[in-house]
Amino acid sequence: MPRRIRASDFGRLVREKLRRDQKELRRAAIDACSQAVPELVAATDRAGLSDTDTFRNGWSVQPLSGGAEIGNDAPHADAIEYGRRPGRPGPPIAPIRGWVARKIAPPPEQLDRVAWAVRDKIHRDGSPPKLILTSYRPRLREVFFAIVRRRLRRR
Repeated sequence: MPRRIRASDFGRLVREKLRRDQKELRRAAIDACSQAVPELVAATDRAGLSDTDTFRNGWSVQPLSGGAEIGNDAPHADAIEYGRRPGRPGPPIAPIRGWVARKIAPPPEQLDRVAWAVRDKIHRDGSPPKLILTSYRPRLREVFFAIVRRRLRRR
C-alpha cells in the first residue's frame, strides 16, 4: 500500500532519509576500509615489503566524521608507496644498517661500509614507487559501492 505524505511533511521526511543514508554511507566506508586491510597486507607480502613487518602491520583504518581513511603509519610508508626522487637527502643510516645485517649479512667489519653504499645508491638513484594503496583504490571503490547498494537496498 502506498504511503501518503503531506506536502508540509515532505521536506522533513527527505532530510531524515538523507541523514539516515549519510550514516549508512559512513558505516559503509568504515566497513570497506576494514575489509581492505587484509588485502593490503597480502599485497605487501606479494611485493616482498615485509622485512621487519613494520610496513606490513602499519595498515590501519581511521573513522572520520564523513567516512573513513585507510593508511599506513610506518615511518617509511611514504617512501615505499611513492618512492624517492634521485638526489634527495639520503635516508637514515640506522634502518639501512639493520636491513643490510639481516638481508646481506656482510662480515661485521664491513657492515658500515655496505650500509653506507646502499644509502648512497638510494640517494643517487632514488627508489621506485610500489603504489600498494594507490593500485588498490579501484578495488576499494568497488567494495564500497557494493556495500552501499546492499545497505541502502535493505531500507
